[in-house]
Amino acid sequence: MKYILFYIILFQTISGYAQITVDKNWQKALQSFEKRNFADAIYYFEKTRNTIQNDTVKACIYYEKLAQANAFLGKEEEAIYNYSKQIKQCITSSDDLFKYGLLLMQTGNYDKAKKVFTIYQNQQKNDDRAEKAIINCDSAISWQNTPKYTIQNMVKLNSSNDELGLQISTDKFYFSSSREGFLIKEKKGINHQPSLSIYETMRMNEMKKTPRKSAIFAQKTLNASIISFNFDFSEVYFTAENQETGKLQIYKSVNNDGKFVAKESFIYNSDSASFAQTCLSADGNTLFFVSDMKGGFGGTDIYFCSKKNGKWSPPINLGPEVNSAANELFPYLYNGKTLYFSSNGHLGMGGYDIFKTTLKDNKWTQIENMKSPINSPKDDMCIIFENSSKGYISSNRKQGKGGLDIYFFEKW
Repeated sequence: MKYILFYIILFQTISGYAQITVDKNWQKALQSFEKRNFADAIYYFEKTRNTIQNDTVKACIYYEKLAQANAFLGKEEEAIYNYSKQIKQCITSSDDLFKYGLLLMQTGNYDKAKKVFTIYQNQQKNDDRAEKAIINCDSAISWQNTPKYTIQNMVKLNSSNDELGLQISTDKFYFSSSREGFLIKEKKGINHQPSLSIYETMRMNEMKKTPRKSAIFAQKTLNASIISFNFDFSEVYFTAENQETGKLQIYKSVNNDGKFVAKESFIYNSDSASFAQTCLSADGNTLFFVSDMKGGFGGTDIYFCSKKNGKWSPPINLGPEVNSAANELFPYLYNGKTLYFSSNGHLGMGGYDIFKTTLKDNKWTQIENMKSPINSPKDDMCIIFENSSKGYISSNRKQGKGGLDIYFFEKW
């Protein structure tokens, strides 16, 4: 009898400890989520999976938060699974239904996404996003059947982390990578990847070797990313995070015997907004960049400044022909007239797509989606051309090694 009593007490004690552990993991999960440490949030939520199923309230919170955290980290399949569980078992908002449809688009499941958007449209008759999303699905299906390019992964450049923003000099590739260890600043707490740094490799023979961290920046603490050279490689503009404010800022360095020194802050950098992702025109007199400063059309817009008498003019927004209520990123000017950029606010295939527009009579023409295979259901960005028929993009499409990868494309 005493042994039975002992085991009953032991079981109750273990159960009590288990419950305490579950509660601790639950609190850690919620705290990590609120701090936007999504990788940690997923880890702690998963530890509570088997013990919260009988608690309807917690289960619904669990599915919703896991869906949102996975979606932020680009894990669409996991996010779709959790959203589907939430939608079936819980009282959900129409906004969650719309997010579910967007995730289905990002996995290429356009037919199912259309059905979800139609349900959303019936619930929210005054929201025109659903009609636009349905048109997106129809367009994406048709664009998949008209490929104009071959595309291949640059395996030697890529890792299991993010690679993006390729730049080309006469003999080298430069690009941003988080291979040691956000469309665009990532921190360890968010996805367990370090911040971006600049890497380099020779374009020909050394392509067989692993890229190395670039030594062109003399200052070791710059933590530079997304660089843009002028025409003779005597200057470079780059993005770096202000450690005090957390805002991204633009800097310039000058070439001194093969190393870029004398870090100079862009005149319009601000503690209240981010400035990032520069593109310098061939003559060095126009600087395109991305900012979330007040007065824009949405999340991040594309702006430009013109150099007059050695000084940059105030930033000018490219206007609603280019910028949307969502995010525009990574401007790239080709041949002085055609501007390429990425956006998740225009008619697209899912995630971020690459678009182009041309300057005619001082106005930007109607934007054009680059379609498949340049674009995909996932995020596609950072286009750059070697010539009119071939170039490079960054994408997190399924064929990659992990995160964003650099791809080569050629027109046929």
